[in-house]
Amino acid sequence: DVPGLYNLAMAIIDYRGQRVVAQSVLPGILQGDKSDALLYGSVDNGKKICWNEDFHAKVLEAAKLLHIKEHSVIDASENVFKLAAPVECKGIVGSHNRHYLLDLMRVTPRDANYTGPESRFCVLRPELITLFCQAESKCKTKTEEGADVVSYPSNVSEDTCKGGDALINGEENGATTSDQKTLAEKQNIATHDSAAGSSESSKPCDEIAFYPNVFTDFTLGGNQEERAVDEANVKKVSSYLVDVVLPKFIEDLCSLEISPMDGQTLTEALHAHGVNVRYIGRVANGMKHLPHLWDLCLNE
Repeated sequence: DVPGLYNLAMAIIDYRGQRVVAQSVLPGILQGDKSDALLYGSVDNGKKICWNEDFHAKVLEAAKLLHIKEHSVIDASENVFKLAAPVECKGIVGSHNRHYLLDLMRVTPRDANYTGPESRFCVLRPELITLFCQAESKCKTKTEEGADVVSYPSNVSEDTCKGGDALINGEENGATTSDQKTLAEKQNIATHDSAAGSSESSKPCDEIAFYPNVFTDFTLGGNQEERAVDEANVKKVSSYLVDVVLPKFIEDLCSLEISPMDGQTLTEALHAHGVNVRYIGRVANGMKHLPHLWDLCLNE
């Protein structure tokens, strides 16, 4: 939750094969109050983009939590705007001066495995983004830890390097006062670096951000190199889904680590692991040797 930023109450209702989205009414919109004017985002698919500094500051704070990268978008009049949300979102101030952010269908990036106009809303799940960021953060942390090796001075004896007793009884172990001081300083630095590393370990995860408007028809700002990097990042997480998450999910199903009993629990398990239901065909292909799971996937 971001202080000062709100969304409307909403419910999704599946009824007889149809999905209905029920949403509460924005305060003041039925009275024609001018305070409900659009301040952020677009209502015409990016032809005209609205922007407000105060609204952008609030959205930017939420974007950091959602791994959304601040980016440039160009409207039909060649105006460039810095957004921290999908272009089609709508930022509106209600009649009681609350800032509302609506239409957040594409908070996560588009799935690079599904391209074309018919796959416009094939986006990656937020659970997948979280799993990917955690995996990248751990990989980066291990790489950095491998590079941080403390080297002791060559004139300090092996016994002295073993710890407290040797430091306390330095003369008995043949270590000089200068050696003891040097070693103590080294150990203090190593301890400080280790503590700092543990406190910083969550930062790489927070720093990973994605561009939600790549692989769309919107006109994007920035140079070609920047756009290529943003597209590569989305392709990387899309490949992570197919190459890592899906095989692990199928493996867990085969080993009964995951045991769905019906279509609902299967869907919940897929979503919890960051897998969209559109990948259920790939899951079914890995379940052909298990008739009960094959039938479950086929029915769903």
